[in-house]
Amino acid sequence: LEVADPSVFVVTTVVAVALLIVLVVEKYNLIYHTKLWIEYLTTNVPTIDVPMKEAEAQDDGVKGDAVNKMELLDPKDPTKINCFDPSTKQFIGQAKNMTARDVQEILVK
Repeated sequence: LEVADPSVFVVTTVVAVALLIVLVVEKYNLIYHTKLWIEYLTTNVPTIDVPMKEAEAQDDGVKGDAVNKMELLDPKDPTKINCFDPSTKQFIGQAKNMTARDVQEILVK
């Protein structure tokens, strides 16, 4: 490939590369994401200190021992569903065993 004036070729190449860079920066929103990245790296997360009362500090929120068999329906009362903490397998309480109609009525409200 012979070029009559190499300076025209160089200028055309530089303009084409610059245009390509601008298009890529705009398409991927690189300036915005770079600002976010810099903000992420330079911003400290605030520390929050919430003092607890003595009763709160002593209560770990755990009531009862872990169970081996977590039965969803209460055999003594099938209108209730047993609720367990999945991380500790401890019984939390009971909730109403609702039908699809019951759920729809609540959602409509």
